[in-house]
Amino acid sequence: MKTSLLIVTLLLPATTVCGRDVPAGPDNYRTLLSKLKPGDTLILAPGKYTRGMRIRGMHGKPGKPITIQGAGAKTVMVARKGSNTIDLTDASWIVIRNITFDGRNLHNIDAIKAGGDSSKGVHHVTIEGNTIVNHGANQQTVAISTKVPCWDWTIRGNTITAAESLTMRTSTWITWGARSRDSTITAHWPYHTASPSQSDWSLLKCRCD
Repeated sequence: MKTSLLIVTLLLPATTVCGRDVPAGPDNYRTLLSKLKPGDTLILAPGKYTRGMRIRGMHGKPGKPITIQGAGAKTVMVARKGSNTIDLTDASWIVIRNITFDGRNLHNIDAIKAGGDSSKGVHHVTIEGNTIVNHGANQQTVAISTKVPCWDWTIRGNTITAAESLTMRTSTWITWGARSRDSTITAHWPYHTASPSQSDWSLLKCRCD
């Protein structure tokens, strides 16, 4: 007599935690921004965004960044007098992607700036596929600027036209030690990099691909 033993193994699928896609427009994007969680993507509809963006105390996680995503030339962040367009303070694991920044040739404004509380850094930031134009009014008008401790930034695939500088510590295009490969920059001022002696507040690890 033979006894057959049938063993059934149930393979349960692994649980994958995905963030939300959060559609937004010029009228409600700032309200929705404050409600984003790690892994979420704020999808900016085509239109003109005139009230800037404050990314403060916002933190994604490794593998689950908080993403701000536009529709390329159709999503335009318009500069305002006396205010930077995107300000980052005490933020990490942030992606800013596919947005056009129009500086309107205003003086002393930055398209994207890490600043504010110098005791808190801004790290693991990716800036990719953006277009930054009309930020060339004077030497204090900057495309991408860091004024607080920053590390592990990736800047790739952007087009920066008619901007005075892309600064990482001082009025420089690319911080000392960084690489520039696929981003296109057209400027009024000569290309130069920060020296090692200027690097204490610069991006400790920065890729400009």
